[in-house]
This record gives sequence, structure tokens and C-alpha cells, in this order.
Amino acid sequence: MNVPLSDVAGESLIAQLPSISRVSLVAFGFSQKQRRGSSFVDLVALLIIVGIGFALVIVAVQQQREAARKTSCQNNIRNIGIALIHYHQDHMQFPVHGTGTHDETSATADPGDAGPDGSGGSGGGNNGKSLSFLVGILPNLDQQDLWETISQPLSRTVAGQLANGSHWNPMGPSTRQRAYPPWVTDLSILRCPTDPRKSNTTGRTNYAACLGDAIDFQMDSAVRFHETSMSWQLDPRARERINAAARGAFIFREATKLSDITDGLSNTLLVGEILTSQGDRDSRTSPALGIGTQTSEVPVRGGIFDRPMEGYQFLDPQRPQFWNRVGSRLAPKLPLGDDEYRGMRWADARTVFTGFNTILPPNGCLQVAGDDVDGPAAATVSSGHPGGAHVLLADGSTKFIVDSIDCGNLWGGTVRLGMTGPLSPGSPSPFNAWGALGTRSANDH
Repeated sequence: MNVPLSDVAGESLIAQLPSISRVSLVAFGFSQKQRRGSSFVDLVALLIIVGIGFALVIVAVQQQREAARKTSCQNNIRNIGIALIHYHQDHMQFPVHGTGTHDETSATADPGDAGPDGSGGSGGGNNGKSLSFLVGILPNLDQQDLWETISQPLSRTVAGQLANGSHWNPMGPSTRQRAYPPWVTDLSILRCPTDPRKSNTTGRTNYAACLGDAIDFQMDSAVRFHETSMSWQLDPRARERINAAARGAFIFREATKLSDITDGLSNTLLVGEILTSQGDRDSRTSPALGIGTQTSEVPVRGGIFDRPMEGYQFLDPQRPQFWNRVGSRLAPKLPLGDDEYRGMRWADARTVFTGFNTILPPNGCLQVAGDDVDGPAAATVSSGHPGGAHVLLADGSTKFIVDSIDCGNLWGGTVRLGMTGPLSPGSPSPFNAWGALGTRSANDH
């Protein structure tokens, strides 16, 4: 029987329909899955882009905030410079760094510990000529009220009133006295906003005086108490040591003036920024004690006098900015008192609190020769700003000194009496560009 061709073709086509449908359905399902996969990838990509954008915004905001804080800090140090110039115009000298009251009949200062119970007598002690340059410029910093409180007898304490009619003497007691209200007052002009740390028992400062590029006799005076005569007299040998090593714009317990700066006002530092402690083992703010000695021999040898980086062996290799942990074989001795750390007493002239020298680079370690914070120290500038710290020059200008500034041979010694060659008195600074900025008359510019 003859079957029409059209019927055969039709039948064949009909037979193929199930397979075509299956292929079409498979292709359709694959397409749906592909579209779902693409949507997921697109969503992930979008989230990544949004996350990156958000992170960039956060970074930009943080940078803007730090820029604002940095500008505020720069303004603070500039205003301190203006106050110093005004003080100089009024008194024909800079304020003495290490001034105040003292006991005329003793080699040591009365600790001035008259407290809320009235102990220590009605006078309230003296401050042992240990007040910083910041006390002297208070009126020039628009702090007239605080200056008048300090310069007059005061019966108030942090907690109330002195008992039994006692009072603090004019110019206050020892700066260690935490019951004396002025010494625990935080002044905004002395605080960098990048360092917001505060305490109820200390008055902090982020700005310190330049003491030069040496260490010997840093916290001592040429006028010394003689037990035999029971009087204060000039010690010629002490005078020689100070003349040799006190090379900065400020000299402990001595007056300096602009005319003493012969290296150029635009090349000589007056003030530098310092970071204060937040209670950790930060090597910039926690003074390592006993790194060297200060003996009567001339020249003084050992420790930071010969090797300013001596204390770096005590750094934690896992956290190079911090001292080794307690219990480590190379853990340094640190102060016991909370107020014995960097910048914790704005009114105290001791180097740990309100002084610096141009030996170690900015943000270097804080090291003290001696077993307490009263001793001379290798103490540089430091800050919470990335990469360096602000300084004030004698011409009133400010600069940001970077950590990488040339500091010369940090394993060599410092200039002092009795040394010869490049470390002899009057020599250019051995600490190159950074050291030269700290000297007032070393002919190293």
C-alpha cells in the first residue's frame, strides 16, 4: 500500500516532538539557573563596591578629623610661642624653666605636703624651684585667674579646705602634691586633641621645653647648697659642666634670652610636642629608669651618656613601640606612681614631664639615667600624629618634624665636660640635623 509522503513526514515529525520538547525544557531550565547565578554574582559585586566605598568614606572622614586635630595642635604650640615672645618683651628673658620657692636653710625642698588635715605647718611647704616654664607664661596664655590662684596663699584643696587655718604658700607646694588644685588642672591650650587622655589626679601637658642635645647635669644647678656654711653658693665645677652640656634654648633654673641664640632663630627649637601616658608600657611615655648613671666623676660615662640607644634592648620584639612585659628578663624598671609618666605634670620642670632633647628621633624611647624620674633623661618629642611631631622655633614658626630626620650616630655619646674630639664642649651636635635644631650656640648651622 502506498502511503502519502506527507503522512510519513508528518508522522516522523510527530515522533520527534517529545525529544525536541525535552531539549527545549532543559535549555530553558539552564537559562533560568544562569540568570539566578548571574544575579547572585552581581549582588556580591555590588556589596563589595559599596563596602569599599564606605571604607573610603570612613578613611576620608578620619583623615579630615586628624587634619583638624593636627591644625588645632599646631595652633596651640604657635600660641605658646606668642606667649613666650610676649613674656620676653615684658621681662627681657624667657621664663625660667625650674623656678619657684625653696628652703633657704636646706639642700632639699620641703615636699610641701600640707594636705586636707593641715599637716606640714601653716605655710604649706615650698616647691623646691621645680616649676616649669609653663607656669610663668600663664598670664600670656589668657590664664590670669589660674596665675593669681597660684601666686597667692590658698586654703582650698581638691577635696575641700585645709584644716586648722592652714594654707598653701604663694607659688604653691611641690608639684607632687595632688591635693593642690592648680597642679591637677587640665588646660586645653596645653593639650593636643589627638591625645585625649585625661585624669582626675594629674594636670597634663603635650608641650615641653627644648633642653638641647646633651644629658649631663640636665636636672642640676650651678648654685648649690653648702652644708658647712648653710648657704647657697656658686659651684665652679658645676658651672663648667652646665656650660658644657646645657646647650638648648632653656637651661634648668637659669634665665635665657633671644640674644643667647646665635645659631639663628629659625634654626633653634623652643618647644616640642610630647605624648602623655595612657597607662600602658608605651616606650614613648613610660620612662625606663636606671639607664646609665650620673656620678661626680668627669666625664660621666656609661648608659645613655655614651649610648643614647642603650635602653632599646628592653623593647618588646613583638610590639617594638612598647617595653618588654613584666617578668621578662629584659623588662625595664618603670615608675610606680601614675603621675610619674611623660607629660603628667604640666607645672613640673623635670625632663620627664616638660622637657625634651634632640638626641633620639621623634617618637623614640624615653630613658632616664637614675632610679627615679628626677634624673636626666634622653627624652625626645612624640605625638599621636602619624609620622612625627610638632615643634616651635625661636622665630615663632612651627614645623612638623618627621621620625626619619637625620640623627647621626645614636650609638655614640653626648657632648659633656671632660670629653675630647667631636664630643668636646662647644662642638657641633653629634646628632646631625635633629641635634643642630636643639642647640642655641653650637655653630652647627
